[in-house]
Amino acid sequence: MAFGFDVDLRTDMKNQFLTRRLDLTLLRLEMHSQDNIEISLVPTYERLEKDFEITKGVVLPAQTSYDFVRFRVVTNTANRRVLASQTRFEMGSFFSGTREEIAVSLGIRPRPGVTLSVEQEWNRISLGADNFQVRLYRLVADTQFSPWLYLVNNVQFDSMSQVMGWQSRLRWILTPGNDLFVVYTQNWLDHELFDRFATLDRRAAAKFVYTHRF
Repeated sequence: MAFGFDVDLRTDMKNQFLTRRLDLTLLRLEMHSQDNIEISLVPTYERLEKDFEITKGVVLPAQTSYDFVRFRVVTNTANRRVLASQTRFEMGSFFSGTREEIAVSLGIRPRPGVTLSVEQEWNRISLGADNFQVRLYRLVADTQFSPWLYLVNNVQFDSMSQVMGWQSRLRWILTPGNDLFVVYTQNWLDHELFDRFATLDRRAAAKFVYTHRF
């Protein structure tokens, strides 16, 4: 059994608060099996520096301040299992209205070094007369070929932007402290004018990290 808190404070150049977020862990229960449940309360203050279009046609005006409180329950099963899961439920006030959020993820370890996970997140947001829903889908494939070579693929789609994104990230540890990273990213748009996803952009980047010891 555990309790705790986390604080996030952000200010502008005049030292006035933009964000004040207190994440209170009211209760965390950890089982001998490493399964756990956590109950949290999150009081939040937000002041918008500029107009925020939270969804198409719905704009929260700049220099408006909001105080809201979120309630969250998270359950996890142990990652050491072949099949592991996480569920998260949130509810409470949100800016000038309310928001409910449900997220479920399932992870599978078919063999050592390989992890597959799927996640779906659903949000229902009500801001006065404006009501809308947002869905997020994510697939992650994590492969460890050896202690020195890793590959992570992440595919994500959200119903608000109608954009599907794919990121592939390779890490090769040449020697301890000397790493090569290669990242490829591509995005597609699911638009009503197309009968399939159309490519928005694609990018590739590489980074080499070298450590010199004296």
